Amino acid sequence: MGASSRDVGERDARFMTERDVSRNYTNPNIAGKQRVFVERELKSMYNGNVPRFFRVIGEVVNQIRMLDIRDSLTLLDVACGSAYYSEVIEFLSPGWIEYTGVDYNLGMLELASQCYPGLSVAYGDILDLQFDDDSFDIVLSGATIGHVRDWQKALQELTRVARTWLILHRNPVWMDGSPTGCSIRCDYDVDVIVHRFARSDLIDTVTSFGMKLLSTYETWPVCGNEGMYTYLFEKVGSQ
Repeated sequence: MGASSRDVGERDARFMTERDVSRNYTNPNIAGKQRVFVERELKSMYNGNVPRFFRVIGEVVNQIRMLDIRDSLTLLDVACGSAYYSEVIEFLSPGWIEYTGVDYNLGMLELASQCYPGLSVAYGDILDLQFDDDSFDIVLSGATIGHVRDWQKALQELTRVARTWLILHRNPVWMDGSPTGCSIRCDYDVDVIVHRFARSDLIDTVTSFGMKLLSTYETWPVCGNEGMYTYLFEKVGSQ
């Protein structure tokens, strides 16, 4: 893996400044392309072969269920896409999660309303969530932080609106202690920012906002120098 794909040098930093791709996930054409992949994974789940990244979400939510004795909990899925995690969670841990999804891609929200009529979904930007502090028992962010230019601000917003639990799902982490770096990748035919994190950067930032790490889940097998992890945090003093 070359340096240009691992970390942004001076030339690449100028390129990113001149051609800011950090908002490209607002492209409405992404929605249908992502849903094709999602439908394949959902079909696999219902056929008894639960994809690993779905299975991990079920494990995390069920861990919360064992730790939190309330009959039902509210969950905010930030950058929810077509809101497919509502279906995954209901399948793997049914009957107790009150789901709300937000996304800043209007195509995703339209598709979510079509796929799940009556589900609570609305426009929302991870950098400026229009909710009061401690609004949701659980806040979920799946494969999102790595695509946000100001990821520290995003983490601050996620922890702010979480009353008790924060799930950071599918985070790319360097295995050898390399520093957090940024590159540009093509997803669904658009260029997007991808951060790969030094584990300490991600964990320390969240804990600085008043959370403590409870559990770490390997979400995808380690590939070369990169791992993919899901983290469960609890807000200090919330219980």
